[in-house]
Amino acid sequence: MPADTFISPDISSDITHDISPDTTPDISPDINTGVSPDINPNTTPTPASGTIPPSPSASSISPESTDPIGHSKSTPPADHPDCADCPHLQCGGKNIALVKRLADKLITEEEAYFVSELFKALSDMTRVRILFALLGGEMCVCDLQELVGVTQSAVSHQLRTLKQAGLVKYRREGKSLYYSIADGHVSTMLATGLEHISE
Repeated sequence: MPADTFISPDISSDITHDISPDTTPDISPDINTGVSPDINPNTTPTPASGTIPPSPSASSISPESTDPIGHSKSTPPADHPDCADCPHLQCGGKNIALVKRLADKLITEEEAYFVSELFKALSDMTRVRILFALLGGEMCVCDLQELVGVTQSAVSHQLRTLKQAGLVKYRREGKSLYYSIADGHVSTMLATGLEHISE
């Protein structure tokens, strides 16, 4: 046999082609359920894109969506005077009567300004300590300097602020000024504040 002759082995006999119809998976629908075996009948089908879900029925609306009168919180009727401007959509108008009763009793903006200035004067720790020191009696600047533990210029500056706020007053004796609490309201306010933080 020549050296360049190639003989291909016969491998057709080693290959088995099993294409029996019995091995084909059965995907026909079940006669009773109408569902293919590989589909879970408990799975909710996903709606096609663009499909609008049905609107909830009236019975599925939460009772919290209405106010005590029975009006819808989101769309109050215009004929109801308490809901016309929709100020009580979240609370349902529970305190409407209380709000009307207090409307003419609320402090004015001017009064609110002076009260805020009063509390602003109490927003500094050194000024508060000076006031508590003066609860023990009238003192001059040097007395407060030693008691509070700040410089004389710092005491003078804080006393000026307290005087402008109406929290302290002073009297002159020779070349010295003696400071004291302006009135009993300041004493009460300080005592109440200390009691409040101590509770």
